[in-house]
Amino acid sequence: MAPKTNLLLFNLVTDRNDAILGFTTEWITALAPFFEKIFVVTMTKGVVEVPPNVRVYSVGKELGLSEFSRVIRFYQIVRKIVSREDIDVCFVHMISIFAILFFPFALLYRISVLLWYCHTATSRTLRMAHRMVDRVVTCSAEGFRLQSRKVKIIGHGINTDIFKPFVGSSTCNTFRLLTVGRLSPIKRCDVLIQAIQETIASGPRDISFTIVGGPERSDTAEYEAYLKQMVSDGKLDSIITFRGPVPFHAVPPVYQEADLFLHACNTGGIDKAALEAMSSGCMVLSSNPAFKTIFGELAGLLFVPENDPKQFAAHINKIRRRPLEERRALGSHLRQIVIDNHSLKRLTMQLVQELQALSGS
Repeated sequence: MAPKTNLLLFNLVTDRNDAILGFTTEWITALAPFFEKIFVVTMTKGVVEVPPNVRVYSVGKELGLSEFSRVIRFYQIVRKIVSREDIDVCFVHMISIFAILFFPFALLYRISVLLWYCHTATSRTLRMAHRMVDRVVTCSAEGFRLQSRKVKIIGHGINTDIFKPFVGSSTCNTFRLLTVGRLSPIKRCDVLIQAIQETIASGPRDISFTIVGGPERSDTAEYEAYLKQMVSDGKLDSIITFRGPVPFHAVPPVYQEADLFLHACNTGGIDKAALEAMSSGCMVLSSNPAFKTIFGELAGLLFVPENDPKQFAAHINKIRRRPLEERRALGSHLRQIVIDNHSLKRLTMQLVQELQALSGS
């Protein structure tokens, strides 16, 4: 990209410690070398660690500002940026409402807008934003469900330099199961807990299952309580551990310490946590149809056709009976899939190409 190119970037959460969206700091850092300046306008600002040519402005959700106040603040920040800086192109990461709010500036200053969206939901806000932006990029065909000629699939952006296999030998005799993600009904942790019950009922009890994550909002707190009650009622407290949310930068060792990652969210979207586990050399067992394609020749072993606890248990037992060296070889194969199709380096170059094309550089 030509030198003197400035990027305006809209982001939902800019906080390297955020358990769910901490990865966006890595994306911003990866994009920074390709631009003279990047101006990040974020809904929420936390711990910010970005290169010197990146400036981060928050509309104040972390300060408790009302929605109306945040809209006013958004316009104040953006007006100041576009009137003082030569913005060549705009990148909107997930937050469709910012694309809508920015539309008058895009028209007035002739700034092209690229939207990243990777979710199964197709809200009215997304539909409006889609009409206003110039192009859309997404992680997979399932990640953007509106019919559109604007869409291009570019994969996820997993930092394979951070999410990598553990180097050394494990002395743990327990088969370690793991899941990572927010505790929401859509993630179907209840199915996984039932699967653990079925697993120990049909085989040895030398397993552990760690659940990493917490409720995303207060309205999912009841689901967390429900899951913990399931564990208590099933007398699984010695096997299942609720670890709570883990800051993004502290997640890689969590995957490295696991033998098998469990994934029961079968909405069809590609879950980033499962890809992080694969990149870490951890085997993944999923009921998500999207991962059947990703697994390829390994789908017979790693894909569960239905969200059925007994089927999950059967696959868990089949996998843990495999020799350690074979499991490691399969983990290396899964890691290569991520490197080839979903690495941060690959994604960065794809984004740069799209932004360059829109800016005319």
